[in-house]
Amino acid sequence: MCPTALTAVCHTPLYTHTSGRAHRQSEHGRRVGVHPLSRLYTKHEALAADSYAQTAPGRIGAHATQPAHPQPSRKDLPMNSAELQNFVDNRMRMSHVYQPLLIRCLLDAGGQATLRQLAIEFAKEDEAQLRYYEKRIKGMPLRVLKKHGVVEYEDGVAKLAVTKPAFKEKAGIRAACERKIGEFLSSRGLSTWDYSLLNFDPVGDSLRYQILKRDRVCQLCGATREQERLEVDHKVPRSKGGTNDPDNLQVLCARCNRGKSNRDDTDFRDPRG
Repeated sequence: MCPTALTAVCHTPLYTHTSGRAHRQSEHGRRVGVHPLSRLYTKHEALAADSYAQTAPGRIGAHATQPAHPQPSRKDLPMNSAELQNFVDNRMRMSHVYQPLLIRCLLDAGGQATLRQLAIEFAKEDEAQLRYYEKRIKGMPLRVLKKHGVVEYEDGVAKLAVTKPAFKEKAGIRAACERKIGEFLSSRGLSTWDYSLLNFDPVGDSLRYQILKRDRVCQLCGATREQERLEVDHKVPRSKGGTNDPDNLQVLCARCNRGKSNRDDTDFRDPRG
């Protein structure tokens, strides 16, 4: 509390604060030859006022100074556009396309995106996955829906074979599709999708290349990379203690690998099965 805001409401001996010194007063605020004073303080209040004036920075006393605010260093500031450009051009060291792809995705998204959004964008750039799903889409849903008169397909272009729905109708059909997907996944689980896409590949890029170079084709059906998507499979599954030793790895096409799943440890290169 500021000393000048104090008033004399006390029955203990009173003191005035004058030039840093306290003078004893009578109970009526008088001393000989002096008129009554309007501001009176107790002894402890007067001493506290002296201490306050000497120690409170920037409030009382010309000697008081404000503490200096430290200036942030360059490393504490966010990277600017020129620095990001320099990083991409000169400092980025790449073993895959992931770093520049991530930066580009964030730029396109306005500076931030969820992990799910980034994963979707990465999937769009995976040529092997794109070709795999092109083949899957053409082989089953297009063929079945075309048979039912729902879609048409010609020259690589699929389209709905129905009159253009109004906005409300479109929303209703879309909601029904979402409901069907949800019900199916609830009853079948994530295994509905290609399970190999839901497992993080524990085989490093270098080792994966070595196994693909060694086996070249699917060890079960003989499919080449031009015919099917080839995958590196663990003979003894990871879930059952299998390792990344080259002798525990083999190349299978996506179809054979899905059929094998993680319940079988057959080495298809062994003629005995």
